[in-house]
Amino acid sequence: MTQLTRYQFKLDKLVQISPQLAQELKTRVKLTNTLAWLGVAIAGQFALVILALGKLPDISSDKYPQIGEQFSRYCTGAITHLQHPQQQLVCLQDFNNHWLINWQLFWFDIFAIISFVSIALLTMVGTYLIMRNLRQEQQQGTLQLITLAPQPAINFFIGKVIGAPILLYIFIAAGLPLQLVAGLQAGIPLSLLIAFDLAIIASC
Repeated sequence: MTQLTRYQFKLDKLVQISPQLAQELKTRVKLTNTLAWLGVAIAGQFALVILALGKLPDISSDKYPQIGEQFSRYCTGAITHLQHPQQQLVCLQDFNNHWLINWQLFWFDIFAIISFVSIALLTMVGTYLIMRNLRQEQQQGTLQLITLAPQPAINFFIGKVIGAPILLYIFIAAGLPLQLVAGLQAGIPLSLLIAFDLAIIASC
């Protein structure tokens, strides 16, 4: 059985289980669209890590001492209430001139940003995509035909909730590896990370 035949078999089986979901996936999951969303997701994660790294001490100060004292949220020195308006920490070095960085906080911030963006996208953008899809169905006059089709209401509901924002789900799924790595590096147990993600999926 070739790969195309397997794909067609799975699609036919999905049509029998949830015709609405099969139709939504067939309409939206195209190679170009999927690659585009994956590319945007990877580029966004890369930019996030670069921005976070940009908040670390400037290593060029080892060669150019005139840069002076440095401050960062991820350093380990004393809080500077007067010298720095954002109450950041003084950056310190060990005896080998290596910066003392609070890597646990660094990775926790990345984890928190990815989690917050995922929740916001699921609740706002996901809802918008579903409502827009229903509006288009209504304007085209196909919504009534779909609801009168011989399929349980739950299948129609699941088909819309999963199928309409499927590319958004792919986008968010692409960020899960970095979120898990960041969470583990921040000292969060794997079981708690999985429970957190499952709670987000269930609630959204």
